[in-house]
Amino acid sequence: MTKFYLRHYIGKRVRTLRKIKSMSQQTLSEKADVGTDYISNLETKGSNIKIDTLEKILTALDSNTVEFFESQVNTENKELQKLVDDLLELPSSEQKQLLIAFQILIETVKDKGKS
Repeated sequence: MTKFYLRHYIGKRVRTLRKIKSMSQQTLSEKADVGTDYISNLETKGSNIKIDTLEKILTALDSNTVEFFESQVNTENKELQKLVDDLLELPSSEQKQLLIAFQILIETVKDKGKS
């Protein structure tokens, strides 16, 4: 585990939730009353963050600490986490197309396993 693992985790989770909510860094910074550079540094460099600032960001994301610290993907599986991160980088229309393709692929694999 790296020295600043929690900082990087917080930055990644802020970015993930922001993208899920289809929110720009600018919009998040305005809603949370922090600078755009602060959001950018938090997401990319894992900058140090005060609890009060994290609470403002979570409120702006319409989130809470339980949702924030509860990861939907097992972070031990680095390949799966990378896939999710890459997917979140894409525009929502492309995300939807890929999710449909993944669902079809998964159903095909399941069907082959049944025969």
